[in-house]
Amino acid sequence: MRFAKQVQELLTAQGVQIGHSRVHELVTQAPARLTVEVQFALCRIFDCTPSDLWLDLGQVATDHEPDPAARQRLRGAKVQGPKR
Repeated sequence: MRFAKQVQELLTAQGVQIGHSRVHELVTQAPARLTVEVQFALCRIFDCTPSDLWLDLGQVATDHEPDPAARQRLRGAKVQGPKR
């Protein structure tokens, strides 16, 4: 449970506000869907690419080396809200 709280604090620092139960779901199971905003925030937090977040559950994540260029692009990515 402590890890979920840490992830929630990191997401909040990235400007993403989601409830503790939703964060707990992200930490304990593969979510059925994930907003782009949350995906980008998680990528910045964990220094990974979106494909790293969605590795086949049968594959060991440590066997995968993310593309360094993709990491660099994500560091500067900003999600824009809808135009009003």
